[in-house]
Amino acid sequence: REHRGRDECTVLMAVVLAYLLLICTDTVISATTTYFVSPIGSNDNDGSAKYPWATISRAMQGIKQLKQSHGGKLPGPVDIMLQPGTYYGDSNMELQFGPDISGAAETPITFQSVDRNKKATIAGGESVGGWEETSEGVWTVDLPSASGQKPFYQLWMNGSRRELAHTPVMTYQRIGDKELGPRDYNSYYTKLKPDVPNEEGYIVFQPGQVMSDYHDLQAVQAVVYHSWTASIHQVKAVYSANNTMYFQNPTTSRFSGEASGNRFYLQNVFEMLKPGTFYLDRKTWKLSYHALPGEDPRNVLTVMPTTMQILVAMGNASNGSYVDYINWKDVNFAYSTMETESCFAGTCDGQSADFLRTAAINLLGARHWTFDGVEVSHTGGYGIWANQGSSNIVIQNSHIHDVGAGGMRIGQGEHGVIANPTMRTTNITVTNSVLEDGGHIYQMGCGILLQESAMNVLSHNLIHDFYYTGISIGWTWGYAPTSAHHNYVGFNEIYNIGRAVLSDMGCVYSLGIQPGTVVENNVCHHVWSYDYGGWGYYTDEGSSDITIRNNIVYNTKCAGIHQHYGENNMFINNIIAFPHQVGCVPGKSCVTVAIRSSQHPPGSGGGGPFSSFTFERNIVTLTCTCTQSVRNSCL
Repeated sequence: REHRGRDECTVLMAVVLAYLLLICTDTVISATTTYFVSPIGSNDNDGSAKYPWATISRAMQGIKQLKQSHGGKLPGPVDIMLQPGTYYGDSNMELQFGPDISGAAETPITFQSVDRNKKATIAGGESVGGWEETSEGVWTVDLPSASGQKPFYQLWMNGSRRELAHTPVMTYQRIGDKELGPRDYNSYYTKLKPDVPNEEGYIVFQPGQVMSDYHDLQAVQAVVYHSWTASIHQVKAVYSANNTMYFQNPTTSRFSGEASGNRFYLQNVFEMLKPGTFYLDRKTWKLSYHALPGEDPRNVLTVMPTTMQILVAMGNASNGSYVDYINWKDVNFAYSTMETESCFAGTCDGQSADFLRTAAINLLGARHWTFDGVEVSHTGGYGIWANQGSSNIVIQNSHIHDVGAGGMRIGQGEHGVIANPTMRTTNITVTNSVLEDGGHIYQMGCGILLQESAMNVLSHNLIHDFYYTGISIGWTWGYAPTSAHHNYVGFNEIYNIGRAVLSDMGCVYSLGIQPGTVVENNVCHHVWSYDYGGWGYYTDEGSSDITIRNNIVYNTKCAGIHQHYGENNMFINNIIAFPHQVGCVPGKSCVTVAIRSSQHPPGSGGGGPFSSFTFERNIVTLTCTCTQSVRNSCL
C-alpha cells in the first residue's frame, strides 16, 4: 500500500504539472490543418479534398487567413496537398513567401504531392499551341504579346530543351583592343590591366563569317569564349568593309586569347534555323521552329518560359524578418526564363556566372526550409539559391538538371567578409542529390557554387556534365579575410567536367583562406578542359588551411591536384591516377603532371607569400605516353 500510494502521488503531481504548463503556455498546438490544390480545382472552393483550390497562390492566401484568424500565429502544422498535374495558373508571377506566410518549429508548413509517383509540377512557363507548317519542316505560331513583355530565349518540347537558331562556332581575329598571339607569361598580368571593360565591345571576325543584313540584326546575340567563361552580347552593328562587329553591351579582353581559342558564335539568328532550333521574332511575336525529322509540334507539349523565378522567399535578415519552417516534398519546379536586363546591362560575363541576381528558387532570409525529393529543371539560371542570411536549409534526395547556369548556389559573391553577420548564409546541406546537365545559357555555371558562406555540408551527391567546375567554394582572392570557413565536401562523385569547352576548372575548386574546410572521400574523374587547366582538386589563389584527404581522382586532362599559391593545405591519403599531358604546362606540351604548384609572376599583384602544403601518404600512378624525344618526362 505504501508503494502504491507513492505511485498515485507521482501520477497526481504529473497531471497537475501538465495542467499548469498547459494554462501557462501562450500557444496550444492543434491538429494539422490540411488544404488541397488541384489543376482542375477552383479558387472559389473551400480547399477541401472534395473541393480543392486551383492554384498554389490561393493556398498561400489560405495560410495567411488561418494565421490572421488565430492572432497572427498558426494553430498547428499546415499541409498543402497537391494533386497530380502541372500548375500553370501562377506562371506569370513568382510565388513570393514573406514573413506573413511563415511557420515555426511546432507549426511547420508543408507543400507535398498527394502521390509521390505522380509529382505535381509548379511551372514558370506556359504551353504553346496552334502550330502551322509554313514550309517544309518549319512550323510557326503567332503568340499574343503584352505591353512590356520580354522576349524569351528557351523552348522545350516534351521536356527536351531546344536551341536558339545559331551559327557554328567560329574564330575571330581580334577582340576589343587585345592583339592575337601567344600569351606572354612574364608580362601577361601587368600588360592587360586595368581590367576595365571597353565601353563599346567589338570583335574583328574573319572575312565572310558574319552578315550585316541578318533579320533583326540587333536581336542577334554573340557568345564569346574566354578562358573560363563565355560572355553574351547583343549585336549593335556589323561592318563588312573592315570585318568588325560591335556590341550593345561591353566586353573585356583580359582573359581572351589562345586559352579560349578565339572562339565565338552567333545565336538568335533567323537565317540559321535548322532541325531542333527555334527563333522568336521580337517585333511580331511569331515563333518559328524547325522540327526534328518525324516530329510534329502539334502532337507534343511545347512550353515557353514566362518568369525568371518560380519561388522566392522574401525575408529580410538585416531586420530580423525571416521566413521560417517551410517544407517541400515530392514536388517538381520547372521552366524559368533567362535573366536578360541585368545581364545585358553589363558584360554578361563572370566566373561561375556569379553576376546573376535570380534563380528558379531564390531564398532570401529563409530559415529551416527543407526540399526533399524535389526536382528542379528547365531553368534559365541556377536551380536553387540559398541567399542573403538564409540558414539551416536542407536539400536532399533531389534532382536538379537541365539548368541554364548551375545547379545550386549558396551565399553571395561579395569577395570578402560580409560586414553584417545576419546577412551571412550558413548551415546549408545538400545531400543525396543529383545535379547534372548545366550551362545551357551561362556556360560557366557550376554544379554547386558556394560563396562567402560557412558551416555547410555538401555530401553524397552525384554532380556531372557541367562545362565548368563541379563544386566551387570560398571566393576571396588571395589572403584577404573571408566569411568562408568550416565547410564540408565529402562522399561526392563528380565527373564529365569541362567537356572541352572552357578552361581552368576542377571537380572541387577553392579560392581564399578557408580554415576548418575538409574535402574528403570524393571521387573525381573525366575532367577535360578546352586548353589548360583540366584539374581534379584545385586550390586556387590564396586557398589556405584546407584539408583534402581520402579522395580519388583519375582521367584528368591536367594534374590531379593543382595549387595556385596558398598556405597550410593538407593533401593526405589521396589516389591520383592517369592524368593526361596535353597542353597543361606552358612551353612543355609533352609533360605528364600529377601534382602541380604555381605562383603568379613576381610583381603581378597577387602572389603573396610562397605556397606551402603538406603532401603525405598519397598514391600517384601515371602513364607517360609522349612520343617526342625532347621533353618526354613525367612529373
